[in-house]
Amino acid sequence: MATSPIYGDPLPNSGGTDQVPADMLTYATAAEKKFVGQFASSSARDSKITTPVGGMVAWLTSPGKFVYYDSTSSAWADLMNPTAWDTWTPTLQSPAGTAFNLGTNATQIGRYRLTGKGVNFQATWNFGNSVSGPGGQLGFLLPPGLPAANVSGLQQMGVCSLYVPNLVGTGTGPNFQGFWSVTPGATIAYPHFPVSPTTSSLDFFQDTSDGSTQGTGIPRITGTSFNYPIQINGTLTASGTYQIA
Repeated sequence: MATSPIYGDPLPNSGGTDQVPADMLTYATAAEKKFVGQFASSSARDSKITTPVGGMVAWLTSPGKFVYYDSTSSAWADLMNPTAWDTWTPTLQSPAGTAFNLGTNATQIGRYRLTGKGVNFQATWNFGNSVSGPGGQLGFLLPPGLPAANVSGLQQMGVCSLYVPNLVGTGTGPNFQGFWSVTPGATIAYPHFPVSPTTSSLDFFQDTSDGSTQGTGIPRITGTSFNYPIQINGTLTASGTYQIA
């Protein structure tokens, strides 16, 4: 079969039985992989391009940006200088995968963008009433559909904070400043907050194993069913950049 001189796309053979519709379909199928496709969203793109190849470029009307397929990472990434973000619902859960219920009237939102090998993200959890879920350490799932965090076997970190409107026993609403970390090859990050140097404050820190003693995990509030850092209008945030393989 003859092929085009640059990309090697199949061309109709001369002579023989005339198969114009079939030949046109064969050529168009190959040529479409080089076009800049226009799609309403990433889901619309994925429904049409089920087996992407490296170098494909597409325009997403929502959120309004160009993306390309990185065959090394096996993921769609933003082109340089992206002007739009993708969104995801950042789930809080235990290391075993048991989801944490933020309570009634709670909200959780995350946004991210992948440029090259770097994922820049922001996530916020606003807690509600009647929280429930696993005890011990809590982590949050990183944006879906991307390779795991991994760079030269190094643990990666970023900033996070927790606001509690009325800390039990104090009547105040402090901000706890801490950091999140993700180990090589993982898709879940864990917030950590330094232990207070004063004995009176140790009860407000959740242990990373079972929540029964002070530790360096998420600050907790005593007197609740699971000793979580939860009161209505309390807010946990995390942001930063991590590298994928």
